[in-house]
Amino acid sequence: MTTDTDRLQQLWKVYEHENEHLPASAREVVEWAVREGKLELPTIDPFDVLAGQMARALREEYAKRRETGKE
Repeated sequence: MTTDTDRLQQLWKVYEHENEHLPASAREVVEWAVREGKLELPTIDPFDVLAGQMARALREEYAKRRETGKE
C-alpha cells in the first residue's frame, strides 16, 4: 500500500528526473504535478481551516495560562 508520503516522494523523483535534477522548491514540484494531472488539489473546507486556527489559538492560550499559573 502506497502512503501519501510515498506518493509525494515518488513525484519529487519523477520531477527531478524529467528536469535533469535542477534545483526546485516543493511549491514548484506541486504546481508541476497538478498541471500534469499527477496530483489533485485538495478540497478545502473553510470551517475545517477556521476550526484548526481556533484550536491552535486555544492551545496557545492554555499554554500561556499554565506558564503564569492562571489555570
